[in-house]
Amino acid sequence: MCAASKPHLLLIGMMGAGKSTIGRCLAERLGWTFADLDEAIVAADGRSVARIFAEDGEERFRLLESAALAALLAGPRSVIALGGGAPATPENRAPVAGQWTVWLDAAWEVLWERVAGSGRPLAVSPGGFRALWEERRPIYQDLARWRLAVDAISPAEAARRIAGWMDGQGGRGGRHGRLGTGD
Repeated sequence: MCAASKPHLLLIGMMGAGKSTIGRCLAERLGWTFADLDEAIVAADGRSVARIFAEDGEERFRLLESAALAALLAGPRSVIALGGGAPATPENRAPVAGQWTVWLDAAWEVLWERVAGSGRPLAVSPGGFRALWEERRPIYQDLARWRLAVDAISPAEAARRIAGWMDGQGGRGGRHGRLGTGD
């Protein structure tokens, strides 16, 4: 079958939203495979994300990211955790828009608390992080089919809510639906 008839489920959002953790739990619940875009980049390049940024810069990282995303989307149906900046790259927007996409959203302060001191290349200062969060939010909103606030729920609960939607909706839900966020 073509990819359009069996889309992947993509998790998007800022670093610290729990995309990888929730994605693994969700894939297990759904019986799908799981892929982490950053892990795919590291496997293909042989260097850590931080090292790629340090040695080659963000532009080169984004090229590697786009290539890895294309490879994952060409593969079997999966839950894929995208890096926070992947949807912000214009070349990635059309492929992402063609998938079932869930935006894992949280307040910038919550996200900063989770990533401060982590060594992530774009998590250097609270001010810079907040500016990046503000810049990316409209992109996530535009690309996401569903939004789930993850500020105060566990990864297991987030996976349960998304899996429940998958069971109940079969991928037919409207854009910008909320998965039990209470807002």
